[in-house]
Amino acid sequence: MEEGTDAVVARVRSARAGDLETILDLQRRAFAPVAERAGNPNIPPMVQTLAELHEEYEHGTILVYECDGQVIGSVRASVSDAVAHVGRLIVDPARQRRGIGSLLMKELERRLAGCTAFELFTGEEFPELIRLYESLGYRVTGRTKEGSVPMVLMSKRNAVC
Repeated sequence: MEEGTDAVVARVRSARAGDLETILDLQRRAFAPVAERAGNPNIPPMVQTLAELHEEYEHGTILVYECDGQVIGSVRASVSDAVAHVGRLIVDPARQRRGIGSLLMKELERRLAGCTAFELFTGEEFPELIRLYESLGYRVTGRTKEGSVPMVLMSKRNAVC
């Protein structure tokens, strides 16, 4: 970088195996406030193992948002019967509300453009997350509980189909 410039290099890219420990650490930091708010420190994102994340990596799509060489966001999906099941949209807590999550979601949808629909679960008690997904075209299509945590199922039909 030239002296006197403050250029920031940011990009979305496919995760590499070497990113997985960083992603898992970021996931735990990002979901810590969710677990606290839910009153349950053992929600799945907090107790996921590195081996489980490696399994997702081998059989799905994991993207990262990298800024100046540091992973500060991630999202993942698996595809079944032409439906992308989106999971674990995470952004470093210190960098949330800056459009990184939206950017990751849009890139994931672009890369999985052959899917007929996208589905995800999010906490019903987190209206800010529901609003984020609604702003991206998702709609609440169901409700369930994951342990003691009330969840909403959100879906989006692929406009290409």
